[in-house]
Amino acid sequence: MNLLLIAPRWLKVYGSFKYITKILHFEPPLGLCYLAASCEKEGINTDILDAEAEGFDVEDIISYVKKTKPDFIGITTTTPTIGEAKRVAQEIKRNFSIPIIVGGPHVTLIGKQVLEENPEFDFAMTNDCEFRLPMFLKLLWDGKDIQKVGGLIFRKNGEVIQNFPPTEDVQFDSIPFPAREKLKIQRYKWFVPGVGERIATTFQTSRGCPLRCIFCSERVLYPKTKLRSPENVIEELKHIKKNHPEIQHIIFIDDTITLVPKRAYEIFRLMEEEKLGFTFECETVANRIDEKLAEQMVRAGLKRINFGIESGDPQILKMVGKGTNIDDIKKAYKIVKSLGVETRGSVIIGLPYENLKTIARTIFFITSLKELDFAYINIATPYPGTVLRDMILGGEGGSKLYYSGYDMKRYGSAVVGVGKLKPNHLVKIQKLAVLLFYMRPRRIMHIIKSRGFGFAFRLLLGFMLGNFLDLFQRTSSNNGHISRVAGG
Repeated sequence: MNLLLIAPRWLKVYGSFKYITKILHFEPPLGLCYLAASCEKEGINTDILDAEAEGFDVEDIISYVKKTKPDFIGITTTTPTIGEAKRVAQEIKRNFSIPIIVGGPHVTLIGKQVLEENPEFDFAMTNDCEFRLPMFLKLLWDGKDIQKVGGLIFRKNGEVIQNFPPTEDVQFDSIPFPAREKLKIQRYKWFVPGVGERIATTFQTSRGCPLRCIFCSERVLYPKTKLRSPENVIEELKHIKKNHPEIQHIIFIDDTITLVPKRAYEIFRLMEEEKLGFTFECETVANRIDEKLAEQMVRAGLKRINFGIESGDPQILKMVGKGTNIDDIKKAYKIVKSLGVETRGSVIIGLPYENLKTIARTIFFITSLKELDFAYINIATPYPGTVLRDMILGGEGGSKLYYSGYDMKRYGSAVVGVGKLKPNHLVKIQKLAVLLFYMRPRRIMHIIKSRGFGFAFRLLLGFMLGNFLDLFQRTSSNNGHISRVAGG
């Protein structure tokens, strides 16, 4: 039995900023590596095709399928990439009679709707399915009853059926380590501050987050946060060092890696003790880090950290539900910057109850935060499963949804408005804010000093081109959604 797992292209969802995104955020598909490891353990030959890393368009994927002749195909998708996943499935169906299973966060969030709206997919699987996917494939291969597979979505007599929710409480420590050998690891290069370019890999120590941020769907995806033991984390890091010595940098993709500070401290203490030699970066919230923990993280190899700032307006920040305040944010940045760590931060504009004054406070806050090296200025996007989507659909705080499709661009576009601010207004404000943040001497000099002139030139040119290209794109006449690009 041969299985091909496909990660569709995704950079398109960043619009004209896709070139910059590739420089700053090009990550291997860790979820597919987990699935491949579990399927291989059950005797299923598994291959992974990362279309973005390979530079494969749909025609190239079809050629690859012809060459490898898989018995089953799995496609992963997030909400912004559902359009591209659908396009890939359509072309596969035109050329082959291979069952296609779709999975990923988007499927978990919308359930059987994914098959009702997309006839190209034969099956869908919700939630984490490292153990259920190989079981399902074996049942299907043997022609046995698939209705015993929890979380499976399929068609029967023209009706879309969603099986009972998965009932097994899978401990994160029991899942096989990701099969990174299924990828061309050398493709995933990452610039590390103070070090230079390194081969990097993504890594998870936890799944889910109990925080109540209105824009996040993690509490729907993971009603119960799953934490790996520090010992299990270290074993995987040792496994990487032994089996993939070319990997030198770890990108922790936990939503909040210091969610439990004592646990995080132990992980980073063990990393230092074992002298693994990795550099790493991570993301967390401002009120879950202190001097002692930050110092240990730096001793273990921390080079870059991202905090979710969200807003510079105290009332909007409180409404977001992250549980942080302006003082928490300032303190966290001062702590890590004093230790020589490069910093990133993300904010959102266009949230319910926003206006020009609240957005101006956010822009002023990030431009005045001298410890912030890189800022990501996002426009509120109502992803399925979020409180934010319910708020916008209800018109709360003067918000309005202008486009209800799921194929939403991540950058340079907007699907919402708030008060007198239409989607095109928010896009222009976003572009202006990016220019105000990055076109300052302090930020330009930081990029040149930390990256070198050549890298800085490419990065800054990309920012400027991305801004000017998007600023002058025509607004869609029917819904105000700027140059919508389906898929990713």
